[in-house]
Amino acid sequence: MKNQPVLTTEAVFPVIVILFSIFNISSHLGDLLSFSVLVSLLGIVGAALFFLKHSIAPKIIYAWIIVQIVVVEPNFNLTQGLTFYLFFGVDDHSVNINVVALLMLGAARILATAGLAGKMVTVSQFRESELGNVFPVTGTLIRRVKLEAKKTGYWHTLQILLHTTTSRYIMS
Repeated sequence: MKNQPVLTTEAVFPVIVILFSIFNISSHLGDLLSFSVLVSLLGIVGAALFFLKHSIAPKIIYAWIIVQIVVVEPNFNLTQGLTFYLFFGVDDHSVNINVVALLMLGAARILATAGLAGKMVTVSQFRESELGNVFPVTGTLIRRVKLEAKKTGYWHTLQILLHTTTSRYIMS
């Protein structure tokens, strides 16, 4: 039972990126020099860099998603596997919006926040509060915490070092 690999929430999406990319490459075996295959390779590289904990990985995966959003048929289609279009067309030509890619942008947001643990952040006041004059405050993000089933989203535990004392706060 020691050293069992743990599949975390943020690790699921890069696996999906790899699976979609491999599916797309396998469906384009006759034309391996197409732009669609290059986008697949971009997704695989981004996912691999995520697992290697490279900071540029979320940006590469964002690029992989963004190039899939707009599809101009029959000439420009870089989608990777699963698609659902909203389309506007005349005759054989159409401009489509890939709704699945738009949903993947939300999932990619998790990747962007996954790499924040251990980083120094400064929290500024963004609205009126009853906390008084404590902002801006600087601290280190310790870990990400998933909220209970009734609440949605992820929060981060923030460790703030003030002189000789340490305080911990939960922030969204």
